[in-house]
Amino acid sequence: MHGNTEKSMVQRLVLTTIHLLALLTSAWILFASGQETVFNIFGDSEISSSLLSRVVIFSLGLIYFVRLCFTTFTLLKRQMPWNEMIEVGMLVAFIQVFFAILLIYNKEIFTGFDWIWLGVFAFGSYLNTASEWQRMIWKKDKSNKGKLYTRGLFKYSMHVNYLGDTILFTAFAMLTGSLWALSIPVVMTIGFIFMHIPKLDIYLKERYKEQYDAYASRTKKFIPWIY
Repeated sequence: MHGNTEKSMVQRLVLTTIHLLALLTSAWILFASGQETVFNIFGDSEISSSLLSRVVIFSLGLIYFVRLCFTTFTLLKRQMPWNEMIEVGMLVAFIQVFFAILLIYNKEIFTGFDWIWLGVFAFGSYLNTASEWQRMIWKKDKSNKGKLYTRGLFKYSMHVNYLGDTILFTAFAMLTGSLWALSIPVVMTIGFIFMHIPKLDIYLKERYKEQYDAYASRTKKFIPWIY
């Protein structure tokens, strides 16, 4: 998978379609008759979520959709196998719908403290997308061929893009008003630490050898200065 530059255009289009349908479903729940349908399935709610709260949650979902499209079609140059497409597609679809449902059951008003979480969401989004963008620009320079990218935001964390996802989804979850939503960034982080990071590190070590060893000796894997 890593190192394979096959375009996987069909997989990318299917992923985008799945995500778009989930985003539209969340809009149906937040702004149309979908809320009544949810109440018929799970029971009525005593919470009447404000329009601002619903607009915010939908807007964050839309921002993430746009960012994922940008990553999928611009930043991600490697192959996207079908199993990865299904995994990512089902996850982002579930998150969009799950967060919309949690909001209408748990978030009555949008508070001043929520503005802080919006800032955290923006920071996590920046870490993820900016780090990938910096690496893509660097790799376009033919003089860097065969070299391991350790600059930009990646000098603070070997997998700072994953860290960005954890941060942004923690903020996204908190804005639903439900602690159940935190299960998403928790599961995501466990997956990063015990599955994705070790697998990617094996590939990087095999490909870059001494460059990887030097990088790993001075840079934390996930959280700067901690882990």
